[in-house]
Amino acid sequence: MGVALKDMDQNQVFFINPDELFPIASTIKVAILIEFFRRVEEKTLDPLESTIYKPEHKTMGSGVLKELTVGAVSLPLIDHATLMTTVSDNTSTNLLIDVLGIDNINNGLISLGLIQTR
Repeated sequence: MGVALKDMDQNQVFFINPDELFPIASTIKVAILIEFFRRVEEKTLDPLESTIYKPEHKTMGSGVLKELTVGAVSLPLIDHATLMTTVSDNTSTNLLIDVLGIDNINNGLISLGLIQTR
């Protein structure tokens, strides 16, 4: 675990394990949402665009999409974003990573000053 605290009155900072690397796990979903809505806002992504659930998106872990028929389910991107955030659907997460591009997601993190987060 790592912690960073800043006393705004005293302008002092306190860190625990500031240089430790941690697995990002499901927190990547926040970065995906940021990139998703950035692209929607700049009108380079249509949130209502339908996508087919393909075999390469299926993954273990949490979610409901993995239980549905591969190749037979088509959902708009906004529904994948909803599944990713409301039930932590890992299959919808993988689909959104493919649509948005992992490099774009990582570059979005860099633009926020998160230069070591991937």
